[in-house]
Amino acid sequence: MKMRLFLSIISLLLVINVFSVDIKESSRMFYIESMKALGENNKEQALINYEKALYDDSNILSLDDKGLLNSLTLKYLKLQNENSKDLYLYKLGSLFRFSGNYDEAVNFYNKLIKDFPKSSYVDTAVVKVYEITILKEQLKSQSTKKETAEVKVVTDKKTEKNNAIEENKAEAEQKNRELAEKYSSDASNTEKEIAKLRNDYDLWFSLEYGEHKYKKESYYKPMVYYYEKKLKEAEKKLNDIKEKLDKLK
Repeated sequence: MKMRLFLSIISLLLVINVFSVDIKESSRMFYIESMKALGENNKEQALINYEKALYDDSNILSLDDKGLLNSLTLKYLKLQNENSKDLYLYKLGSLFRFSGNYDEAVNFYNKLIKDFPKSSYVDTAVVKVYEITILKEQLKSQSTKKETAEVKVVTDKKTEKNNAIEENKAEAEQKNRELAEKYSSDASNTEKEIAKLRNDYDLWFSLEYGEHKYKKESYYKPMVYYYEKKLKEAEKKLNDIKEKLDKLK
């Protein structure tokens, strides 16, 4: 009895907090119902309502879910293990995407595409894979920029302290050699990146699902655009690096 009262109080506090976040009204109400059900120790109904709230407006993730997102994921993992279905794979892809586990999300979306090529969820799954790929690239870019900024700060401080020494011709030549090594390394890494992109590009558009073969000219346009755009960027980057190397000679 005391435990039930405690859960009810916790749920009430969560319900009060929900009005302080910008969420769709319908999603807000589903969330409130899920918390009420949780307070009444009716976890199954809480999961049903929380899932409705989640798919209605993913901003609901900004609120404390009391472990319901993880419980939903475990629920569909169990169902998928017992009997694989396109719906379960799509749900798992979405739930892992909501939780920020993008690699697992892509794995389940790709399994859906491969195992159920005629499913009505395939088109949406392909779009989600593309969106996650772009998002991961953006996150990687942001991380690289941050690291570059930190390195620049350290380098600038070192430059200020050793300005007189760095003006020395011998050290200037050493700096040029280091730059040449760096650009050579960057060029090598970029060439590997281009090779991987071309390989992924060829592999993606040679995939066969059932009797249907997705060809470049007929396959999903965003994926074509993504790979061709990345290839152009990588090739331009390689040319820029080679120009810098030529200037050092």
